Amino acid sequence: DFISTADLNSRFIEPLTTKGCEVVLIVDACHASGLNRNLSGGVEGGKITMMALENMTSPVKMYSCQASQYSLESEQWGGGRGLFSYVLMEGLYGMADADNNKVVSLREIQRYLEDNVPTLASPNKQDPIIKIDNPKRAISKVNDLLLNEYKVQKSKNLPFMARADIKGGMDGLIRAMDTTRQRLYRECDSLINVKELEKAYAVFKAYAQLDSTSEVSLQLRRNLSASLQEKTAAILTPMLEDASKVDVTREEVMLAIDDLEKATELLGPANFLYKNLVARKLFLQAFVIKKFNVKGNPDAALAMLEESAKLEPNAPYTYYYMGLFHRDKNDKDKSKKNFKQYVDLIPSSGWAYNNLGYSDVDAGSFDEAINNYQQAIRIFKDSTGKKGRGYVTSMNNLGMVYTKLGQYDKAEPLFVDANKFKVDMVTVMGFPGFPGIPGMPDSMHGVNNLGKLYVRKGDYDKAEPILVTSSEEAKKIFGPDHPAYARTIVDIGELKGKTGNYDKAIEYFDEALTIMDKVLGADNPRSGEIYFQKGVIYVMEKNNAQALENFEKAFQMKYHDLKNIELNKSLDPIRTTPAFKKLLKKYFSEKELDRHSRMFSAG
Repeated sequence: DFISTADLNSRFIEPLTTKGCEVVLIVDACHASGLNRNLSGGVEGGKITMMALENMTSPVKMYSCQASQYSLESEQWGGGRGLFSYVLMEGLYGMADADNNKVVSLREIQRYLEDNVPTLASPNKQDPIIKIDNPKRAISKVNDLLLNEYKVQKSKNLPFMARADIKGGMDGLIRAMDTTRQRLYRECDSLINVKELEKAYAVFKAYAQLDSTSEVSLQLRRNLSASLQEKTAAILTPMLEDASKVDVTREEVMLAIDDLEKATELLGPANFLYKNLVARKLFLQAFVIKKFNVKGNPDAALAMLEESAKLEPNAPYTYYYMGLFHRDKNDKDKSKKNFKQYVDLIPSSGWAYNNLGYSDVDAGSFDEAINNYQQAIRIFKDSTGKKGRGYVTSMNNLGMVYTKLGQYDKAEPLFVDANKFKVDMVTVMGFPGFPGIPGMPDSMHGVNNLGKLYVRKGDYDKAEPILVTSSEEAKKIFGPDHPAYARTIVDIGELKGKTGNYDKAIEYFDEALTIMDKVLGADNPRSGEIYFQKGVIYVMEKNNAQALENFEKAFQMKYHDLKNIELNKSLDPIRTTPAFKKLLKKYFSEKELDRHSRMFSAG
C-alpha cells in the first residue's frame, strides 16, 4: 500500500547509480491515506513527500505537480489515467521530439510536459516539476511506426472534457471550508451527478461568488463544464463515423446548444477547449437549419460552418454539411470539394465514399462517381456484409449512375441484387431533414429503381407492377400525404407518359406536387425534378409553351441535372429551338453547358 521514500532511495536507486546506471525517477502519486497506516494528505502531505524526494540522489526527477497542487485523473486521458502520465507517454512516443531527430531529450520532455499538462488541466491548476542535470541527455528513441499510428489516431479524436478527479480525494479540502461553501459544493456536485445541469449551473454561480479560485471551485467548474458538454458529445460522436447518422430531435439539439453556451462561458477563452466549443456551437446552429428545414438564411448557416471548420478543422461532419449547403446553392465545385475533405478525414467510412459519389453525380463526374460507389460497396461488404443498409444504398446509387449513362445491362443486376435484401422502406426512401426519417438523399427510391430501369429500357410490362406495388406499400407505411409516397407516384407518372397516357401522367405529377407543397412548402427544391418531368410530358405532347413554363419552374427550384437533360431523348423535339436554348442559357453558364456536347442537337 505504500513505500517510504527512504526505502525507495536506499533499496533501489542508490545501488543502481553506484554501478553507473542512469536512473530516471517519475512520480505520479496521490496523497491518500495508506491501507495500514495514515499518511499525511492534502497540501501538508504533498510538502512532506516533496521534501523526501528532494533528498534522493537521482539526477533526474519529474513530479506530476507542485507540492501545493493536486494531480488529476480522468477518462479523457487514455481512457482513465493520470494527466501527467498520459502527457509523459505521449512525449516519450515522440510527440516531444521538437527537432525531429528521432530522439527525445530530457529538455524536450521537460518542455512538452510544462506546455501541455497545465493546458489540459485547465481550469484546474497542475504544474509539473522537472529537474534535470544534463538537458541534452536522451530519454527515449522514437519509433516512427508507433508515432505515426498515434498521430493518426489522435487527429481523428475530437477533444471533449470529461469529469476529472483529484488524486487523494476532496474530503480534506471540503472539511476546510465554511459550512455555507460546503453546503453549496455538495448541492452542486449532487446536481451534476443526477444531470440536473440547469440547477447545478445556478448553484455553482452562487458558490463562485464566495469562492472562484480555490482548488475546490476549479474542480467544480471543470466537472460542471464537462457535464454540460455531454449532450453535444452524444450528438456529434456518431457523426464521426457517418455524418448523416443522426437520430435526434430539434429540441435535443437546442438543449445541447444551450448547455454548450454555459460550458463555454464557464471555461473562458483561455481554456484549451474554448475554440472547439465555439466551433461545435456554430455547427449545431447550422445543423438545425439543414436537418429540420428551419426557415433561415442559408448563407448565414454556411458562414457558421466555414467558421466552425476554421476553429476545428478535423471535424468531418462540418465538411459534410457544408457540402449539402453548397449542393443546395448549385455550387457543384465547392460541394465536391467539401465532400472530398469529408472523405479525407474518414477514409475507412463507406458512407464517406457514398456521399462523395452523390457530389460527383451532381457535378456530372460519372466515372468518379462509379469509382466512389464501388469503393463504398467494398467497404460495406467487408464490414457489415451484404445485408447492411449502406451496401444496399451504394448498390442502388451505382445502378442509378449506370441508368443515367444508358448502361442498363450493368444497372439491372445491381438493382436485382440490392432488392434481394429486406431493407425497410424508411431506410431506402427517406428525405434529408424530414423528421423521423434517416437522412437519405431524395434520389433514393428503393425498389422503384428496378421499375424505373425497365421504364428507361422500354420494358413497360415489367415496370408497371413493380412501381404500383412500391407505391401502394409507401402509401400504407407513410400515408397519402408524405413525400416518400409522392416520389413513387412520380415514377408511375413517368411510366404513363412513356406509354402515351399524357393526361394521366400530368395527373400523377400534379398530385405529387400538391403533397410536396403541402408538406415541404411551395418553393421546396425537391419539386424541381417533378416540374422538369412534367415539362418532358408536354414536349412529348408537342405543347412546347407548357413544357418551357414547367422547365423554368424546375430551374428556379434549382433542378440542375444537365446530364439527364442532355441524354433524355424525349427532349429531342425541343432541343434545337431558340426558346429552349435561351432558357438554359438563362440558368446555366456557358462553361456548364459546354460540358454537354449534344445539349442542343437532336438525334
